[in-house]
Amino acid sequence: MWKWKQYAIPLMAGAIRKAERTAAAMEVKGFDGAGNRTRYQTMPYHKEDIFFIGGVLITAICLVLFTI
Repeated sequence: MWKWKQYAIPLMAGAIRKAERTAAAMEVKGFDGAGNRTRYQTMPYHKEDIFFIGGVLITAICLVLFTI
């Protein structure tokens, strides 16, 4: 039981230091948590996407079935 306590405090102190450094770096880079920062847009599926996924699945199934 004593060894657990002996390692717990330094591990927690290191984790807190790392979190503080990460928070400071994020503030410097402009990540302040305000507003919507993302530049990604949601992309809907098109019928070409569905055909491609279906083709990949059919190919994978054929490879599995015909290699046995």
